[in-house]
Amino acid sequence: MIGGEEAEVLFKNALNKRGIKVLPATRSENMFGHFDFIVNGKKIEVKSEKALNRGEESSPIFWIEAINVRGNIGWLYGESDTVAFLHNGEFWAVETKTLRRYVEKEIPGASNPGSDKGYKKWYRRWGRQDSITYIYPKDIAPLVIQKIKISGN
Repeated sequence: MIGGEEAEVLFKNALNKRGIKVLPATRSENMFGHFDFIVNGKKIEVKSEKALNRGEESSPIFWIEAINVRGNIGWLYGESDTVAFLHNGEFWAVETKTLRRYVEKEIPGASNPGSDKGYKKWYRRWGRQDSITYIYPKDIAPLVIQKIKISGN
């Protein structure tokens, strides 16, 4: 599976090939604002699909972060306008506010995570202050407002 930094490069390159200017976020904007790029005045957070456990080949999932490892707001509640999820050779653009509403409705309880990871179940990793869960691409498919192929048009 493609890692986060590689997904960011793919996203930037895909838009540049289409003549779209992509401005990288500053380090501070990335860390505290939780977005990677500014495109046409919109703040974009890029996410890649992952396996459920590191190093394993399983159905791709998207991790959702409500609270980060330091106990601060996670990327779901950051400043991004759009989240671009990499899936099957294309980016699926979802408005962040729409994703938030979906997550809050479908997966309540982010402020009280458990210690067991499970589908649509808030989880806190041992030794961290985060609250994360995972969903499948099929869950966000109805929320997608645009698809951007990595290569071609």
